[in-house]
Amino acid sequence: MKSLIVSWGALCLALTPAVRAGIVSDLGDPQTAIVLHRPEKNLQSATHTRMPDGKPALRFNWDSTRAHYFEFGLQASIPLPEFDGGQIRVNIYVPKDCAVRNLNIRLRDRHGEHLQYRQPLSRQRTGWQEIIFPIDPNAEPNAGSWGGGKNANKKIDFPVSLIGFASEFQMNTGDGWLGFGNIAFDITDAPPELALETGKGSPIHVLLPEEKNLARLNVTNRRPDSREFLFEYKLSDAYGRILKEDVNRFKLAPLESKIIPLPPPPAFGVYIIDAKLYQSAGNEKPGTGEGSFSLTKKLGYAYMNPAGPTSGRAKGFLFGLCLHSQRFSPDVQKREALAASWSGAKVYREDIVWRHIQTSPDTWDWSRYDSLIDLYAAQNMELQGIFIGTLAWNSKQMHEGDTPPAEWGEFVRRFTERYRDRVRYMEVWNEPNHGNTLFVKRPDFYVKLMEMTWREAKRVAPEMVILTGGFSEMIGSEKSVNFTRHALSKGKGFYDVIAFHGHGALPGYMPHLNAMFSMQREFGITDIPWYANETGQPTNWGKASNGSTEMAQGETLFKKLLTSWALGSIGYNWYELRDGGFDPNNVEHNYGLLTHDFYPKPAYVVYNMLSEYFREAGFLRPLGLGDNLNGYLFRSRGGDFLLPAWSNDSSDRLVHVNGVKGQPFLVDLFGNETPLPVINGSVALAIGPAPVLLRITQQTEPPLLSGEFATCDENLNIASGGQQTFRLQLHNPSKAPLSFSLRLTPPNGITGERLQKKFKLRPGQHDEFSSVLNASDGFYSLPERLQRIKLDIEIRGSNGSLLWNDVMNREIHTLTAISDKGFNRPADFNLSDASQITRLVASAVSNEPYYWKGPQDLSARIWLGRKGQNLLIKTVVTDDVHAQPYRGVEAWKGDNVQIALQLPGQSGLWEIGLTRHNDRQNEVFAWLTPADFDAAKAASQIALETSRDESAKTTTYEATIPFSAIGLTEKTGQRGFRFNLLVNDNDGNVRESHICIAPGIADEKSPRRYPTVSFR
Repeated sequence: MKSLIVSWGALCLALTPAVRAGIVSDLGDPQTAIVLHRPEKNLQSATHTRMPDGKPALRFNWDSTRAHYFEFGLQASIPLPEFDGGQIRVNIYVPKDCAVRNLNIRLRDRHGEHLQYRQPLSRQRTGWQEIIFPIDPNAEPNAGSWGGGKNANKKIDFPVSLIGFASEFQMNTGDGWLGFGNIAFDITDAPPELALETGKGSPIHVLLPEEKNLARLNVTNRRPDSREFLFEYKLSDAYGRILKEDVNRFKLAPLESKIIPLPPPPAFGVYIIDAKLYQSAGNEKPGTGEGSFSLTKKLGYAYMNPAGPTSGRAKGFLFGLCLHSQRFSPDVQKREALAASWSGAKVYREDIVWRHIQTSPDTWDWSRYDSLIDLYAAQNMELQGIFIGTLAWNSKQMHEGDTPPAEWGEFVRRFTERYRDRVRYMEVWNEPNHGNTLFVKRPDFYVKLMEMTWREAKRVAPEMVILTGGFSEMIGSEKSVNFTRHALSKGKGFYDVIAFHGHGALPGYMPHLNAMFSMQREFGITDIPWYANETGQPTNWGKASNGSTEMAQGETLFKKLLTSWALGSIGYNWYELRDGGFDPNNVEHNYGLLTHDFYPKPAYVVYNMLSEYFREAGFLRPLGLGDNLNGYLFRSRGGDFLLPAWSNDSSDRLVHVNGVKGQPFLVDLFGNETPLPVINGSVALAIGPAPVLLRITQQTEPPLLSGEFATCDENLNIASGGQQTFRLQLHNPSKAPLSFSLRLTPPNGITGERLQKKFKLRPGQHDEFSSVLNASDGFYSLPERLQRIKLDIEIRGSNGSLLWNDVMNREIHTLTAISDKGFNRPADFNLSDASQITRLVASAVSNEPYYWKGPQDLSARIWLGRKGQNLLIKTVVTDDVHAQPYRGVEAWKGDNVQIALQLPGQSGLWEIGLTRHNDRQNEVFAWLTPADFDAAKAASQIALETSRDESAKTTTYEATIPFSAIGLTEKTGQRGFRFNLLVNDNDGNVRESHICIAPGIADEKSPRRYPTVSFR
């Protein structure tokens, strides 16, 4: 059969006719790193040396008295192209009297399923042997498979990589060894290949403005015979808008390609191609019917003007990225360096692993980090490194000792001596307060480690900036918090910067950050700067204002980076540049700005926009926009004023910006600019949940913000089948007369009266637009599926010049009726969406079991009711493990329900906990009460019943709250009051997450964001 061989020399994989030269790796190359499995326990080691015939190889050594097998992984896994049939060839040197029975290779596919293939070794033949492993991706491997979770199927789901080797030998046969040389891969049969080309940026799928007409798809026939193809594709933007759909039919000879040009992109952003290729079988025509071969692929590219690389080191605020380039092949490292530098990042955060440098007591090998630092220095990027790791001969002291070994100081000193002119920032370990690190139970040891690091580094390079290890859990885990407090207070004087880690959306980020600020004040270290040097959000968490999880990541990046800057951070490192894999349910495989195979996500272009506009900018002040709005004022390196802003709910605001003498531009998340009109120095700026940026050029004095053009005093609440009046206050805060034209469009299920009106307002004048709205019986708008009213507003000056013309959205909430008919009905609130989850554990591979993966991990259904003069609350929580070892004020740390209420006329908020303890006892505890109420007395009057169904994995809480206990009256209930509920999740070791109806309980107490409930 004709064979096709993969050439791995280029960044983009290419196919060439078989010449048996498909070398994919050389294990004999000293640059090829491996990871040994239990080397100390099994007395196994590996060295790069020469075989008896003089050829270089990796020599793997073992002691057969300690184990009957060996296994090792490749530090940089080897990706394989998609194939229908192939073979992996491994060159092995077998010494005389070798006891090895076989050789296994291990592959890992997109779902994390490991597939093992085995071939026997000839022990009678010494010297080099070529071991051939035939691979059929659709057949079960002959040596087993594991992992992959629910997607495990004992087959290869592409993409797939070669990750390691294993073998077995006879016990008690003395010391043994094998030599490993070249690894080759041959394709014997392959499906057609579909590739995306974007000019110079093809390795990372970025299209440059000067090459906007070069985007194209390339279909290659990799079959040994001619085939006919039917090709369909749909091109969309990041907001889901379809730009083009096309169908092509063509015939291709073996290895012949068909180029399909893509239309030039209309604006900066990310573009998605959903493609499907149908292939004929023999003489048949390609079709879409059952049995037809098809290839479905999702591709994408970023269209942008790269913000980097820029010359010199970073100045001012540090734009950084976390990455793991050293784990991958040189070609992949080059692609990562290209992607990082084009995004405008100036700093990359990477481990400096001790054992990779000091390979034996007397051997120091700097090649790994010399090449890495050189690679990124060529892109004008600098390392923010992490001193980390242990050595085989001092591991016990590092794990159990009272003081760090002296070798650590030598490691720090030698690194600093070598790189002092190239590295400015070094961190002492990664997340030392994390529950699975070797320090968490020995905070004194870590303080000594910081001191030793500080003294040795400063002795060589006083200018080097030493960071604490990145502290990741400032609330939640008692061990983590206590460790951090000890390290910050006792280690004072041995660090220059506090490193902070926080993942997830901004509302979950802020409580941790505020806790750190509180520690700084308590320990008198507010003068020590801090650095958000690992913080991100995976694309399988949360939703953006348009419902996209990928856009949510971009919005979070914008908000967290600028908020961190405004709160004093010296920089911001996004975690991370590239996804760790392909599993959609594994958060570590979804943090990247790029997918694992280098397709940009929207957040990559957002990062590029931020680094372009804000590089070397100066922060001036918060804008002070009031409740539910965030905004800041910056001055760019070119003198422009930059005003980033967003709302904290799904409603839009129309803010008045005055004192504008230059040219204002509205900048979207991708860097597309739209000029804004100006009337007498006034600009109308719409601020919504999707962040916006206002850039004002050619102006020396900062602009001012003075009020809004249209406001609603409260959220609009309407009962199903009920009626409510929508009121919008109009204002003219400018210095010129303005005319307003309004048209209201209610959502489905709402009808209205007086939906249009025109107004003329003098400077400083106010008026009101009102419309009576009627809700159908089936209308619902709850936090998990919120509806919005659309307001078309046009504002013009007295001469007819346009100031603003667009749509504003205002939230409309269902007024949830409290029933007296019992609970045999659909729940009033359902908590089951990722957007309602706040994760509290640090981002670490070891924390994967604690990550929320779906409603089976944590979800809840909530009913409200009344019986006589009692308020009833029933909550059925789905939770795989129920754990509650805490009591009283600390009950929120375990599995627990928190209820928040705000009743009209009361000064303050109710926050009440409902708890089922591990011993099945129930507890009610009140953390907050309004003025004039006694917390203990109120809690004692509330009856609680709980139950646990272990087979269904549900815990039920039923609370009966007397009206008198909380000051609730019939009149108040008819009027309506604010209600919210949060469920804490602790599976036995740590409070890992919580899920809530609306924000405003776990973070800042904000009852304005709660739903309204009523007896009506």
